Amino acid sequence: MKKMKDIMLELEEKERDEIAKTIDECMKSICCESVDWRNFKVYDSSVSTIKNILRKMEIHFLLPIAEEVMLEEGKREVRILITFTKDKQDDVCFVRINTTKLLARIDCSPKTVKYLQEK
Repeated sequence: MKKMKDIMLELEEKERDEIAKTIDECMKSICCESVDWRNFKVYDSSVSTIKNILRKMEIHFLLPIAEEVMLEEGKREVRILITFTKDKQDDVCFVRINTTKLLARIDCSPKTVKYLQEK
C-alpha cells in the first residue's frame, strides 16, 4: 500500500505541482481543505490507475472520499481500492472496516477504464 503523497512523487515535478494545486483548490471549494488527501492510502493493485486518474485530472473521484472523511471528522485511515466493473457508470462506495479504517472503493465503468488508459 502506498500513500498518495508517495504516488505523487513518482510523477514529474511540474505535473505533480499542478495536480496538487488543483486538488487543494477542489478540496477548498467543497469545504474539505482540512482533509489530508496526501495521506490517503492506495492498494498496490490500484496505484497505476490512481496515477492515471491524477494525470488526467479526474479529481471528481477524490471529492466524495474527502466529503465522507469530513463526515467521519477525520478519525479514520482512508484506504482506496479501484475496481473495474461492467456497469455503465462509475461509483464510489464506502465500507467502514472498523473504527479506525474507511475503505473507499472506486468502481470504474469500461468507458472510464478506456479513457484512463489512453495516452
